[in-house]
Amino acid sequence: MEAYHGNICPNIREIVEKTKLKAATDCTPTFNGGDIAEVENIEGTKNVVNLARRTYTCRRWDLCGIPCKHAISAIYLKREDPDDYVSRCYLKTTYMSIYNNLIQPVNSMDLWSRGEDPPIQPPQYSRQPGRPKKTRNKATYEKQKDGVTVRKMMQKSLRCGNCGQQGHNRKTCQRHLPSKEKATAAVSKKRKLNTEEGQAAQTQASFLSLKLVI
Repeated sequence: MEAYHGNICPNIREIVEKTKLKAATDCTPTFNGGDIAEVENIEGTKNVVNLARRTYTCRRWDLCGIPCKHAISAIYLKREDPDDYVSRCYLKTTYMSIYNNLIQPVNSMDLWSRGEDPPIQPPQYSRQPGRPKKTRNKATYEKQKDGVTVRKMMQKSLRCGNCGQQGHNRKTCQRHLPSKEKATAAVSKKRKLNTEEGQAAQTQASFLSLKLVI
């Protein structure tokens, strides 16, 4: 910023230059003999500019501190420089005075000196409005997965209506079914038992029919 040669900051300078072009094509000022001028826009509307108070009825100049196109047209009619009507907060001198001070270094917290005041305590708890959240009792159980013991949470109040076991419901019961090999072995065993029972019943029926014939 020290190498910058203008008296207004670069961004504000760009805004002022663009506003000057609009003021030359869109506005026609007429003074009342003093510092108040009536500015007619290209659309046909008229507004009042007060250069002494640096106000304008559109209030754009009042809000941002940068002369609008109507104010610049009136300033040019008085043969004055629009840069003199820009707010002081946009000047280079103001910018340099703001950043003229240096930021001093600070030690870490372990080197701070301790005061005599009591330590700061957390604020007291106040009950929040609304219904409190329900606390559920959960128990842990261990499960072997790839040779590693995994501890998981099991909700005591949750019981499956399909198999009667705890820790899951009927919707997720299929996840807790035995493995495919165990299920296949159980089905084969059941089929074998059914076949043996059927053969025994058939043999008994054949024996009875033969006995009746005799």
